[in-house]
Amino acid sequence: MSTKDLDKEWGRISDNPQNMIVSDSLRGIIDFEDEKDITKPVSMISIVLSFGDKKMHFELVFMSKKESSYEVSFLCSKPDAFFLMTNDSLDDVRVTSNVSNAEKVFDFKAYEYSLEVGSDQLRDSSVSGDTCLCSLIINV
Repeated sequence: MSTKDLDKEWGRISDNPQNMIVSDSLRGIIDFEDEKDITKPVSMISIVLSFGDKKMHFELVFMSKKESSYEVSFLCSKPDAFFLMTNDSLDDVRVTSNVSNAEKVFDFKAYEYSLEVGSDQLRDSSVSGDTCLCSLIINV
């Protein structure tokens, strides 16, 4: 393939806003107008940590429930991890979903908790170097 053909093909691919590669012979058969308006909601489970008026929102990546404890793990930035490590005034934790109105609330007037923060677990992953894995263990 010549450089001119490569440039032409690259231009065809990069000008494709839906990232859909279709042969020219099929282009007239497919209706692309419907594709532009399709948006699918992404379901996500979140954890919200409340420190007085400060609320910190994170995407939940792991949760386990045992007989007398819950463990919730989430990714956060190193500045947020430092805040979590140096602040003892956690009021409550809410586990919520954007596809349901239900939520699980842990009020720390009734529960004890411990927090683990680390970045070594992420060494071999594609997560950025400014990210920490945080685990919150809630004794119930």
